[in-house]
Amino acid sequence: MKNKIFLLVIGLLFTACHNNRKDSEVGFEKNGYFVISKYQDYENKKFKEDSIQNRLQNKDFRRAGEKHEGLYGKYNFVVYNDSVIYFYQDNVRLIPGTNKEATRIYYKDGSFVFIRDSTQYPRLFLSPKRLEQVKINDLSEFLHKKFTEKDFNYLFKEQGHKTDVSVSSLVDTIKNKGFRIIYDSIKNKGEIRIRYCTVEEQLVADAKFHKRNYNPSLYNWDSILSLKTIRKLQYSKRH
Repeated sequence: MKNKIFLLVIGLLFTACHNNRKDSEVGFEKNGYFVISKYQDYENKKFKEDSIQNRLQNKDFRRAGEKHEGLYGKYNFVVYNDSVIYFYQDNVRLIPGTNKEATRIYYKDGSFVFIRDSTQYPRLFLSPKRLEQVKINDLSEFLHKKFTEKDFNYLFKEQGHKTDVSVSSLVDTIKNKGFRIIYDSIKNKGEIRIRYCTVEEQLVADAKFHKRNYNPSLYNWDSILSLKTIRKLQYSKRH
């Protein structure tokens, strides 16, 4: 019981600190746009400044141990352009009985199979049908109905994700006004991760937006999911 209380106090202190960050610190500009690279630079700087003790205490819900840990959340938003936002949910990603995330999950013979490959990012087996477009005018109501405090009880999750909500963008500067609505709604409730879209998300979102057929068998997934491939793409988005 004492351990739970201690963890709760640590979590509340971290959340308070997280929520008190200035807009300009986390990546917002005066015009209301959000810059992912600035956000990532700030996160990396703060992480380095943390004491070793704090890093150990917060490692399960603040920052993932590997590059692909916590990439996707239970709830995911794809900011496709300045006016379109897609939403989808991910399957349970923590491997049962561990604190490690699976990079691939599929259903076979009545049960889930979890695969972990430290050289790759996760594959979601995402499809255009799983992407739900949420209109900006409907976002507030959508968030209110979709997310409850129970969903964001990340300190005592038995299984699920290292990230509650993930927001991704195809470009470095997010101009979509819906992003601010999502950020303000989630920042006080749980762990949010803001990042660039993965190749899989972009391929599926492109097919959804342009109403094209999506055939995943046409792509080399070993290359797409490689950590090296993702790093090159992220670098190109920032420069």
